[in-house]
Amino acid sequence: MTVPVINAFINFSTGPSFGAAMVLDSGILGTNVLSDANTLIVDVSDVVDGITTMRGRNAQADTFQTGTLTLRIVDQNGDFNPQNASGPYYGLLTPMRKVQITATYGAVEYPMFSGFITSYTTTTPKMATDVVYTTITAVDAFRLFQNSQVTNVTLASAGDLPGERVNAILDEIEWPPSMR
Repeated sequence: MTVPVINAFINFSTGPSFGAAMVLDSGILGTNVLSDANTLIVDVSDVVDGITTMRGRNAQADTFQTGTLTLRIVDQNGDFNPQNASGPYYGLLTPMRKVQITATYGAVEYPMFSGFITSYTTTTPKMATDVVYTTITAVDAFRLFQNSQVTNVTLASAGDLPGERVNAILDEIEWPPSMR
């Protein structure tokens, strides 16, 4: 029996779009996302120790919840410790960076989670031989939608179909059309 391969990527670019950045005079038209700087996307798949995701409807509260991710990585060098000034990602380990989890099975890649990092927590080893972990927590786009303060949808009109109204709201918060 074939086991899926889990892939984990951290995208250090800003903004909601998950595509690789395209700087003018480089990049792939129709694929990359227009940006003012190259995107740094780091594959952390080989250091993942554990992944937990939760999303969907909370049956007890009868509400839909923001999706969450807990990604635990082995971080012996402190590369993902925001306080490590000599780390390769120092200054980039800030909230709202993007994280994606996919699973590859039978040569097909399936999306598992796409979201935005809310925190990095690095363990402090008690002994020199202890494994150091950094736990990254993230939320999906529903948290961003929840935090957007839309009071008036200027592009909406009476008689809109549901899809038109949803698109008007997403336009209002400048959500990328490629992610709808």
